[in-house]
Amino acid sequence: MKKVAILLTLSFVLTIILCSCTNSKQSASSSADTEMEQKLVGKWKLDHADPTQENPPEDLTYILNQDHTCMMEFTNDKKEKQSIPGTYKVVEGGRIQFFRGEKLRKEFQVEFQGNDTIRLTEPTSKNSMTLARVAE
Repeated sequence: MKKVAILLTLSFVLTIILCSCTNSKQSASSSADTEMEQKLVGKWKLDHADPTQENPPEDLTYILNQDHTCMMEFTNDKKEKQSIPGTYKVVEGGRIQFFRGEKLRKEFQVEFQGNDTIRLTEPTSKNSMTLARVAE
């Protein structure tokens, strides 16, 4: 009977330790995501698109607000200015996702190149672009 009580106690302690380790990992990840969100807030203008990219965007600007709303502005193929509102979310692993309504529109891996420049890479196509922060 004592062995069963000891095994139950050890199992309980081990469960608590494992849960606390998982929570600290999630907390560290959440902290990194929050830091990235804060660094991304602002206006970013296309500085350089990958030369292998088909139909690279022209005059592209992303405006990321603190409340996770965003605006993508660009000039289309017909040389017309367009603005597309949406929302964004930073997810684990240094990625940013852009939504229009509930639908995921784009996902990029984010690489900071200093405080005022970021490189966005699409995971599926590997196309990338560099954006520069626009001074307010």
